[in-house]
Amino acid sequence: MELDPHIIQAGGDVFIGEQGLDISGTGVKSGSKISYYTGSQTVGVSTPAANCVVGDTRNYFISPTEFVGRTGNWFIENTSKVAFVVNDPAISIKILDQNTGKDVTGKSVPAGSFINFRVESNLYVISRRSDARLNDRPKGFVTIKVKSADGTIYSHLNEDSVNAISLTGQFLNALPFYLVPVNVPKKGWATEALDTKGNRIYKAGSYTVWIECNVNKMRDNYKDSSGSSYTGKTISSTRMITIASDTVRIESSKSSIIRGGRFAVTITGMPNTSYLLWVEGISLIPDDIGQPPTIIDDQENVRRDPVSGPFTIGSYAFMGGGGRMVQQDVAQYSGGVNVNGTVYYAQITLSNSGTRTVGFQTTRNTKDQMYTIRVERRDAAGRFKSDDVDVNVHKGAVTIVAVGNGSYDFGEKVRLAGTNSETSDVYLFISGPNLPPEGGSLTDPNTTVIDGLSNSFTSVDVLEDNTWQYKWLTAYLNIEAGTYTIYAAATPNHKDNLENTLFGTVSVILGKPTEIENANISFENHPGKKYHVGLSFAGEERDYVKIVFETLVKNGVSVFYDDNEEVEMWGKNLAVYLPEVFSKDVGCVVIFASKNYIKKAYPSLEKDAALTTAIYSKKEYILVGKFDDIQIPGILSTIKNINLENMPGEKFASLIILKLQRLKII
Repeated sequence: MELDPHIIQAGGDVFIGEQGLDISGTGVKSGSKISYYTGSQTVGVSTPAANCVVGDTRNYFISPTEFVGRTGNWFIENTSKVAFVVNDPAISIKILDQNTGKDVTGKSVPAGSFINFRVESNLYVISRRSDARLNDRPKGFVTIKVKSADGTIYSHLNEDSVNAISLTGQFLNALPFYLVPVNVPKKGWATEALDTKGNRIYKAGSYTVWIECNVNKMRDNYKDSSGSSYTGKTISSTRMITIASDTVRIESSKSSIIRGGRFAVTITGMPNTSYLLWVEGISLIPDDIGQPPTIIDDQENVRRDPVSGPFTIGSYAFMGGGGRMVQQDVAQYSGGVNVNGTVYYAQITLSNSGTRTVGFQTTRNTKDQMYTIRVERRDAAGRFKSDDVDVNVHKGAVTIVAVGNGSYDFGEKVRLAGTNSETSDVYLFISGPNLPPEGGSLTDPNTTVIDGLSNSFTSVDVLEDNTWQYKWLTAYLNIEAGTYTIYAAATPNHKDNLENTLFGTVSVILGKPTEIENANISFENHPGKKYHVGLSFAGEERDYVKIVFETLVKNGVSVFYDDNEEVEMWGKNLAVYLPEVFSKDVGCVVIFASKNYIKKAYPSLEKDAALTTAIYSKKEYILVGKFDDIQIPGILSTIKNINLENMPGEKFASLIILKLQRLKII
């Protein structure tokens, strides 16, 4: 039986747990002693920190009991001659990608990658022993283990379909040590190696890797406190590597966006692998219009062809294209400029984890339609890996509301507000009794607005969140009392030319105070009430509640909504004022219930005040809508509520209006 390297010369290295060592060449005699000194002691003079009696010098054991905690030089008794050096073994392993030179321990690699192992261990000094080679053949003393997800442990790894590398009996002779020469292409574990039937030997999935050493029974003798192999000493920690499945998937951050906005797609596929990404099938969009979504500039690992060529990336012939190239599948112009299609396609490289997110930009001139974003690559065997996702780009919307109950005295400032997701400005004008048929200027209603002339309209900037607002002064309009319609348009078009633009309208009643009072639809069934309904909510739900409020007001409902009552509430003690409003001044109360609602002080005050009125009311006084499954203290769980989780604010507002009508509040 071939023995492990075990012959130790004077001053040679030994490791805790090794047995059967021949230390006769160190000068130590059987039956003599060896001594160990600490740093402050004088070798050969001071009393040693420890002594060991040597038995058979040709069969010596570096016992953990004797030598743990006493590593370093051991001396022949009463001399300064080093017999041998005791070491605590240490061993670890990392996994490298030969193609990239990167550490891929714990990561995914594409099938087709060549894998190498890097071993770091002080055990390499064993290779220097005089008997480490037999007839110039090195005696291997460490073993690398690779285990698949199904439990198979490999003794060899294929470097191609024919040749394999042994993992057992590796001769660890360097620090660090590599299984194969490092950074040599197509050398190492070939993860896409095929068997004789043409099937992949190594299936996609996770593999566990470790290395162990039992030279001279070291692993058998040197255990941890639980009696197990000593991790990090005679056996390394286990490491993982995943051979990725050769598929690709693309997902969009948004399935539908308003033109002018951005979206992103995330590609999941083979790590560190390149794919073609493009907006599919847009070659027929006219040169001067349309502006399909473009790939945003300067993104990490997103490479595009130069506008003037060469079109190396765009020359990729895609699956199902009948030989057509990607550049031929995309529009050539963007914003009227010939970009040779380069803004619509790119080569992307996935990360170590096999993902990449790429941003796209639309403009307000992007044609409203469905766009398909496609990702694809062709592997070495000529097989296509492809996926796509649809993104619907649609026109925006323009809305307008007049804050308040819809009736105003001449001289009031009327706050107009709304949204415009289509253009960067909104254009306001008015129509009504005895005003120009095309519409009049908002500041001078008797002056006709001129189609296409922006300065004849009242132009308002649209903010980044697509909202706008305007304070309309009604003191000197020189118009009669009556009902008027305010228009908000995305472009400067008058009333007779709105069919090709987006717009919204709101009706307002202007007149003297007495006329407004007479016109009030209000509270004949609820005398003494100031509002048809009060809205009680937590601030976190304000965006949703605001939509409900604006929709209610647009439909003539008088609403208590805190943002609309800032001046009225200014300086008041809200702990007194709010309970009074919600118990006396409203026809009913709508509670927007949520986990946030029950934590807030003012909503709780409003709810408690409403409950005091609800107890004596013969009709429903508290109406509850819920964002989540929360029970509001004081309100019976048997009381019917409306689930708001997937309900648009406009829809909920319509239900409120219907309920107010049935309660004869409006």
